Amino acid sequence: MDLQDTIEKYVMQLKNAKRTLKAVAKVCRQVMATLYDTYFPGAEALRPGPKSLCPDSDILTISWLLELIGKDSEWAGYKLVKAELSDLFPYLPERSHFNRKRRNLCHASEKLRQVLIQLLPDDEIFIVDSFPIPVCDFKRVPTSTSPLKCADGNGTLATYGKCATKTLDTFFGFRGSVITTAYGLPVDFAIAPADYR
Repeated sequence: MDLQDTIEKYVMQLKNAKRTLKAVAKVCRQVMATLYDTYFPGAEALRPGPKSLCPDSDILTISWLLELIGKDSEWAGYKLVKAELSDLFPYLPERSHFNRKRRNLCHASEKLRQVLIQLLPDDEIFIVDSFPIPVCDFKRVPTSTSPLKCADGNGTLATYGKCATKTLDTFFGFRGSVITTAYGLPVDFAIAPADYR
């Protein structure tokens, strides 16, 4: 059975089930374990020291779930998992250790995201949206000593830009652009000066 069939089998479990956080987490955990074992076989065994009771795939699962439900705060996300999913993830490490492991797995997370994008059916519809990324409060720009006011390695400069859809109006900083599939899965992103059109 290939990877795509395995993932589809797990995802089908959600088709007729009530989509609670616990049900989604259980399926995501199975999918992530399959993906992690396929693309990073034996990675945990190569690490020095005792083997963790909480596998990397569980850390990645929780990380993706927290992004999915929009929990930006590390403390709030950890608290939610401890309160609602402690029976599904009984060996969750202490908060600072969990967040450190989560940050250390960012490259694995990105690799698995790219794999999932390739497994999805080809999509002819892509959505592009941009959003302002202010560097500092508008009235503090003249006195700001932010290094972002200077050119970075790519020569990108923070500039003044307008944003009619937000309460910012004129802001100083950058403009972020994200490309997603029709399913809402991010495909790529770019950061440009705020005045870029």
